[in-house]
Amino acid sequence: GLVKTPLYKVMSAALNQLNSLINKIDNKMASESKENETESIKILMSGNPLLDISSPVDDAFMKKYGIEPASAILAEDKHLPMY
Repeated sequence: GLVKTPLYKVMSAALNQLNSLINKIDNKMASESKENETESIKILMSGNPLLDISSPVDDAFMKKYGIEPASAILAEDKHLPMY
């Protein structure tokens, strides 16, 4: 079956990979610009990742989490138990 991974672990792994990539780029830029003596710049962008969930649930579940049919929401702490 499918292994369910908590959202915070997925996000943590993604941020770790992003940090590793930023460090590689920073190291490459630093080695290429040594003769120019310029400072390297790190940019981190973060946002709301999109996650589509389709699951049969009853009206009580929808009401509990404040979800409307055929709508989109930004995940909040109150939604964590859904995952």
